Amino acid sequence: IGIDKNDLIVATQNLLNYIKNVREDLDFTALINGEEVEFFSINDKLHMIDVKNIFQAIIVAKNIGLLLLMFIFFIIHFNNNVKIDVGKCLIISSVWGTFPFLMLMFLMYVDFNKYFTIFHKIFFRNDLWLLDPKTDRLVNIFSEEFFSNMAIKILSFYFIALAIILAIGIIILLKKQKKHI
Repeated sequence: IGIDKNDLIVATQNLLNYIKNVREDLDFTALINGEEVEFFSINDKLHMIDVKNIFQAIIVAKNIGLLLLMFIFFIIHFNNNVKIDVGKCLIISSVWGTFPFLMLMFLMYVDFNKYFTIFHKIFFRNDLWLLDPKTDRLVNIFSEEFFSNMAIKILSFYFIALAIILAIGIIILLKKQKKHI
């Protein structure tokens, strides 16, 4: 794409900082094909506003989920009237949680591009994600392979979280059984 590797690293870091709310905008220039130009196109920037909003919503949902989980554990731990078998609940939820994981992995394996497109149609309310490789650098920087690897990483974190939940459920169940022996 006519850009020095170091400038590409800086552009990627600027993009990540923007998504993390460390940087306010994506306005910066780089030397491309010997000319100092604005790095991202208007379309790139508009699409990244949507991407950033999705990332921020995911962070909020994760934090709410963690607070809710802590609240539930607090209630169960300090309320003797609650007759919930936490261990079994954790085991069952982690096992059921593997089904979407396995389904997504299978779909990605079958046709990543098709399901990547479906993902965009579901989560983006406009067509700003349809970038032109001739004018929009974002689509040239981040290839399908990049997004495929990113999806695998995200699903791996999801699977690890399920494994941790399963392990906690098993530990709770074993401790409970040990008390009854």
